[in-house]
Amino acid sequence: MAKYVRVFRDRGGIVRFPPHRPEERRLWVATAKSNREAWDYLPVMQRTDRLRRGLSYMWAALRYPRCIVAFLGREAVAALSYDVKLDRVEVRVVGSRQADNARGAGTALELGLAEEGIRRRLPLRGDYEADSRNFHLRLGRRLDLVAHENSSEWTLEDCQFIVGGIEKAL
Repeated sequence: MAKYVRVFRDRGGIVRFPPHRPEERRLWVATAKSNREAWDYLPVMQRTDRLRRGLSYMWAALRYPRCIVAFLGREAVAALSYDVKLDRVEVRVVGSRQADNARGAGTALELGLAEEGIRRRLPLRGDYEADSRNFHLRLGRRLDLVAHENSSEWTLEDCQFIVGGIEKAL
């Protein structure tokens, strides 16, 4: 994980946490919507379902006030929305532009999510789609603890281990 976070940061990437100013978020949402709509006009070979989902999910994540956002320069390149429950931080949706120059943005978001779990002293839970299972495995997530839900989880101790290890490696 540290390698991908380092690549992202070396290119000037940063991660921002809520609260976000409403006028900023409105701009990010409008840009994400425009990026999703532009997918319809891409050359056929570039119009992959994975890219469409990534753009749609990013747009959805940014519409939610509680979102962690990865930026490259002034441009939002990935976003993750979440809720805070009594017993966990629940991931809502994660999406990205999947831009080559923003490699590592998704991993940087996941590091930010682990930091959020530590700040709140809560474990994390979300789910995954079949084509992202390997990404969740590489992150060290505990998968499928909830039967038939494609659950993806980190305990609070996992979050502490991951953040500590990555920060040392950076």
